[in-house]
Amino acid sequence: MPGALVLLAAVLLPPWSATPSPVLRPAIMAQSQAPGEPSANASLALDWTAPAGCPDGNAVRADAIRLAGATAPGARHLKARASIAPATGTGWVLSLTTDLEGVSGERTLSGVSCESLAEAAALMLALILNPDLALTTTSAASAQQPPPPAATVTAANDRRPRPRWRVGAYGGVQTGVIENLSSSFGLSLGVALGHLSLRLMPGLTPPQDIISDPQLNLGGRLWLVTAAALGCWEAAVSRLALSPCLGVDVTRLQGHGLGVATRLEATAYWSAAELALFVGLPVGYGVQLELGGLGMLPLHRPTVYLEGIGPVSRPAVFDFRALGGLAWIF
Repeated sequence: MPGALVLLAAVLLPPWSATPSPVLRPAIMAQSQAPGEPSANASLALDWTAPAGCPDGNAVRADAIRLAGATAPGARHLKARASIAPATGTGWVLSLTTDLEGVSGERTLSGVSCESLAEAAALMLALILNPDLALTTTSAASAQQPPPPAATVTAANDRRPRPRWRVGAYGGVQTGVIENLSSSFGLSLGVALGHLSLRLMPGLTPPQDIISDPQLNLGGRLWLVTAAALGCWEAAVSRLALSPCLGVDVTRLQGHGLGVATRLEATAYWSAAELALFVGLPVGYGVQLELGGLGMLPLHRPTVYLEGIGPVSRPAVFDFRALGGLAWIF
């Protein structure tokens, strides 16, 4: 019926039922009846979980408060938990639960893109924050026309991907760089745009004693400093974020003699091609639990000699490092 209003607000406002929804059609626009700055009376606590490449929770929360506009006097405290995951086959699924001052609701939506579902979540949260939000739609005749291939909601879905920053800390073990299995610690500093990301990973291996002559107790104390630059491709598999990476690693090995009168120091440098795979599990609020395996193929293999002792270390043909830690993505 031309000009008819779609009563979507009645479905979205609590109490609302937990029923799956089909792909959203590009007809929904939201505009506050009383435009203005977001009211300080509206309180929104959002726990957001989404794969790498999707909008983050801070952006969704800001959009919801902006769409809600000026709310009626009196505080409204909304707690929400939302997650986006790939659907079986193609598309994405949004699961949203809310608690508005003791009144809970739950809803599941499906869409063709992660960004469109994030915008739908912001719209639904705005409707709960401001019940006076007016919904208008295009005419029924235009709604019957086939939608554009990638459109789901008319909430300005042409935004460009924004950079996502990463800070992480890791600990683990490595083998092949020094003769024995050794501990390893590192940081991760990176930026991602869409599915592509760049990671800079400085690392440190604490001092380790290598005994070359057990009878005379001669050997060396060695420690490592590494720096890796990795280019990664990020993809989502269920709730997991997979990141295969390729890059280079530069290692600085330093040591001094043990069991000798004069502890002369020696230093060696080498570079290596590096292949890595990281698996991340979002745990909420932008924090991600991450495990990684890194394989390194030295481009040259220098031998570390200590005066009066002889050779004490040489990198293996293939080095491996296993790491685990936490990363904050914002």
